[in-house]
Amino acid sequence: MGRPPATGLSQERVAVDVERLRTSNGKAYDKAHETHGQWAAPAMPVARHVTVEQAVGRRARRPRGSLTRDAVVDAALALIDAEGIDTLSMPRLARQLDAGVMTLYHYVRSKSELLEAVALRAIAEVRLRDLNAKDAPTILLDWGRGLREVLLAHPGVAGVLAHQAVIGQGIFRGMEALLGPLRRAGVEPERGVRGVYAVLIYTLGFVLWETPRVREQPASAYAIQWRTEFARLPEDQFPHVGIALPHLPTLASEAQFEFGLQALVTGLTSEAQ
Repeated sequence: MGRPPATGLSQERVAVDVERLRTSNGKAYDKAHETHGQWAAPAMPVARHVTVEQAVGRRARRPRGSLTRDAVVDAALALIDAEGIDTLSMPRLARQLDAGVMTLYHYVRSKSELLEAVALRAIAEVRLRDLNAKDAPTILLDWGRGLREVLLAHPGVAGVLAHQAVIGQGIFRGMEALLGPLRRAGVEPERGVRGVYAVLIYTLGFVLWETPRVREQPASAYAIQWRTEFARLPEDQFPHVGIALPHLPTLASEAQFEFGLQALVTGLTSEAQ
């Protein structure tokens, strides 16, 4: 074979340039022209949709058809539990699931619908231990305590219930599970449903009250706040508050919750007893 055409470039330089052409973004290298140390000019630039870095860094998408509505709702609930409700967005959830954002809309029509489904999923975890009880107070007390346990386990769900209506099959199933025993205990349907929701609203409000005071900070810090602020006051002007001061740090405690729940249930069921 003849000598390669003179280019003014060393073989070492040629090899370097060949490698650059192979890896350059937006260029196509014609390997068929690389023979016996000869090389040809690159083909015309071609469109590239992603950079090499993007291609390497991209996470693999889950296989088509491997996602379900339950998986989407469960992932959203787990994300809210771990990072808070403010972090939930459809793009963030899609990344969590290794799915496309538009894929999620095959399972929920909107973020609002997703939040409703998350709340229903959490409420379904409420365990009612005394549905066979024959007295209404026991049933309603059990309902309030069970609901509070779930809302404390899923703090973001309390915010969902406070900011949007949540009405679904799970709500009707829950009401049916409570209204039947209440009816057998002598509580008429209207009073029963009002009683169920009075307990729900009280419990929801209490969880929203206690969370920033003794859940997001130590209960001891809440107690210090009370004592510190009271110490700045002229004590002789607040003699009754001074006597009650030891009890003020317990206003976001389980004891306070039980006090209010017992008072509420007693009033709701007084006619049925």
